[in-house]
Amino acid sequence: MVTSLDLVFILITNLGSELFLLITLPIIYFARRKLGLRLSIMVLLGVWLTHALKVLFRIERPPKENWKVEASGYSFPSGHATNAATYWGYLAYRLRRTPALSIVFLILVVLIGYSRVYLGVHRVEDIIGGFIVGTCTLISVEYALNRAEKREFPIIGLIIGSFIIPLLMIYVTYIIAGGFVEEVEVALKTMSTLSGIAIGYIVASIKNLHLEDTKNISEVAKRSIIGLLIVMGLFLVHSALEEITLVTFITYWLMGVAITLITPLIVRSIEKKS
Repeated sequence: MVTSLDLVFILITNLGSELFLLITLPIIYFARRKLGLRLSIMVLLGVWLTHALKVLFRIERPPKENWKVEASGYSFPSGHATNAATYWGYLAYRLRRTPALSIVFLILVVLIGYSRVYLGVHRVEDIIGGFIVGTCTLISVEYALNRAEKREFPIIGLIIGSFIIPLLMIYVTYIIAGGFVEEVEVALKTMSTLSGIAIGYIVASIKNLHLEDTKNISEVAKRSIIGLLIVMGLFLVHSALEEITLVTFITYWLMGVAITLITPLIVRSIEKKS
């Protein structure tokens, strides 16, 4: 029987789910482009690293009879804990000049982690591991991007790197796993999306297609609806042909491009006509 407290923690745990993050990240991107870009990179790299470590350690979850929600894959480190640390942790960091809100987000990080233990699908050490992975990802990406902003790179090098590096990360996961298992599929999806985001962003920069940051809710809603509709369409194509690995790579790559390039192009076209 599901109790009221169970429902509360199910709600909290969903705030660290990959589905929730991947829906909200485009919305943040269309309101605050650079924040959304950094957050997307952190979350996607965190998801990839977590699943690579899962298949490396291969630690089974707690007994299924204790589960209050469904879960899949290995236990260590917790993906939800990693997601909470990268997503909500980075938002807390960016809002550090607003201490009250920053503290709320940090409390949410802890609650999301605890929810996985309460719901019976993780142990405490899984959560601690996830927090460490997420925090290290956050710090590493923030440091690397801050350094990169101070340097100039050849465009062709950036495009090639944005394609080759994610492919190598997929391959590394495949080698660690020893075959095409669930964790490799996750690596394929996240790294394809990251590649698409990066290449789309680079092309949008070259063509001066980036949308201006805005606090206008209706404008953010318009951009988000266009972007998410394209992503949903691509997801339906993937669902129909998901057994074909190349289709998975292409559709998820296009999902990334849809957010950073195709949606801005459509929005600008609409603005010119109006």
